[in-house]
Amino acid sequence: MPEGSSGVLADDLRNRNARSRNGTLKRSKPDMEKRRRARINASLAELRALIPDSVRKNNRRFSKMEKADILEMAVQYMRLLHNNTKGKILPLL
Repeated sequence: MPEGSSGVLADDLRNRNARSRNGTLKRSKPDMEKRRRARINASLAELRALIPDSVRKNNRRFSKMEKADILEMAVQYMRLLHNNTKGKILPLL
């Protein structure tokens, strides 16, 4: 066997073994985790954009918010909405 070819063969075997028993391609755990973090970060960015100015003014650090800050302000705003709409029937979005 030529030098360096054993690495190629090992890669080929790993690729063949990357299929699960039902024939679907498995995703590696690091790739899945990377996608999960990307989804979380995208949702947090969207949530940050949806927080109204009235709630933002209560937080002096708005330009440099942490994920926990975004979630706390979203909860604060949702509580405000909930309290203001008690007993009212609201349409679903």
